[in-house]
Amino acid sequence: MKERLNPTKEQALRRVRRPPSNIQDQRRKNDAYWALRLQGFPNSAAIRVFRDVPPSYSWQERETSGEYLDDLDPSEILFADCTNFSYLEVLVRPELTEEAVAEAQPRDSEYTIWHGGLPGFGLRVRPTGYKCYILMYRIEGTRKQGRLTIGRPSLIDLEQATITAREMRILAMAGLDPKKPSNEKGKG
Repeated sequence: MKERLNPTKEQALRRVRRPPSNIQDQRRKNDAYWALRLQGFPNSAAIRVFRDVPPSYSWQERETSGEYLDDLDPSEILFADCTNFSYLEVLVRPELTEEAVAEAQPRDSEYTIWHGGLPGFGLRVRPTGYKCYILMYRIEGTRKQGRLTIGRPSLIDLEQATITAREMRILAMAGLDPKKPSNEKGKG
């Protein structure tokens, strides 16, 4: 498709979603995901960043002397003493643990810390400071996605919330809606 000076809404949306073509793309300054991808990080690492927080590029002075250099051949050292180099700093979502639940702070926009071992289960944190465990699920045989609030961390611990989320996912995979009584068949 030929690009136009005045693109249609669909074309403009596709341009925004398109991966940056080179390191000079301006989205790397505003989107932490693309900043990491352009530096060679895999998708699995880049998807864990908070995309609403721009990455910060910093300069640091690196001291390359010390005991760990004594055993190296000088030709194998990549940085000279006190070399200045830039590095990228991005805010990454933590793994869902009891510590992460306790330390999750409200931000300008709502966000979710997802559980690594249980798809669709996570802790939602709102700008007001309200936290709750949620489960996103899809009933077998339907396309509609559902969301179930399991409970607040002050009322239910992470282990019990994980067990409940697993049970609800099993119901959804069996074709039953976890929000309805167990004898009703889910309908999309």
